[in-house]
Amino acid sequence: MMKAARWYKARDIRVENIEEHAIAHGKVKMKVHWTGICGVIYMGMQLGQSLLQSNNPFI
Repeated sequence: MMKAARWYKARDIRVENIEEHAIAHGKVKMKVHWTGICGVIYMGMQLGQSLLQSNNPFI
């Protein structure tokens, strides 16, 4: 299991335990020690506007 911050709607971000995906050939797995978000992304989440249209993690 791993933790993931999931955004559902404006002001509704939940940290949840999810299953880890298998690592595909040619991919790497990284251990994250610290993370954060920038002010533009934060304001978009507060207003309910997604600036990142992706189903994949954004690094």
